[in-house]
Amino acid sequence: MAVNARDHILYYGTDGSELLLAVDERRGAVLFLAELDDCITALCYNPKYNRLYCATASDEAVLVLDGTTARLSGAVGLTDVPTAFVLDSTLDRLYALCWDGTIAAINCASEQVSSVVEVGEWFQTPVVEYAPGIGRIFCSDEYLDSVYFYDCASGRADGGAELESEPGCLCYNPANGLLYVSLLEEAILLVVDPVAGQVVDSIEVADDWGRLCCNVRDNKVYGGAVYHLYVVDGTSNRVIDSLAMSGSCSVVAHSALLNRVYVAVSAG
Repeated sequence: MAVNARDHILYYGTDGSELLLAVDERRGAVLFLAELDDCITALCYNPKYNRLYCATASDEAVLVLDGTTARLSGAVGLTDVPTAFVLDSTLDRLYALCWDGTIAAINCASEQVSSVVEVGEWFQTPVVEYAPGIGRIFCSDEYLDSVYFYDCASGRADGGAELESEPGCLCYNPANGLLYVSLLEEAILLVVDPVAGQVVDSIEVADDWGRLCCNVRDNKVYGGAVYHLYVVDGTSNRVIDSLAMSGSCSVVAHSALLNRVYVAVSAG
């Protein structure tokens, strides 16, 4: 999922499909459908240029689409298939995590690759998060038990943290400067200090943690689980509320404009 805050548009690539869905978040109405050549695996919106960056399961390139019409305007070639994106508005860079464990830095203005760095073993089913305040990308894979750190200013790999198990999702909270890591098929949420590279706390619930998102304004982290949406207070790092769901939370995203949390729930 990607959010176009300027035009209040939500972009969503349907699971296992070539279809790109655009929805007006104010009216809840579908604006258009666009069909690509292969299954959509990652999306990222750039408000400065009104561009939507898209990755598919087979293209060794970043597809560049118009944010209003979703028409293809270009492509940026990479060393391997991209599987996740991070946008750094300050440096005007798009970072593409690729299948071969590299991170490619792309100049958004010229749409040219400026550097490629090997960071992890692979990023086939990546989990990734960006910390704008400290200029770092946190990344891993569902088959690895480490989180790698990438420094955006220097364009180099910069340490990491060892985990108890494979991560399912990463979420950085700028309000408290901590990184939250859900573990695959486990009911434990780890809290990591990204400066020290150490686990400093853990949060346990009744069912397995899944997708995560952050509400910076209220200093809260929302965690989608198998049958619940959990709300974590960023000050105490404890669950303060939960909402029952009819199935597993496959996507959890927060919109700062309307202060809403969007949850996609798989059939129970």
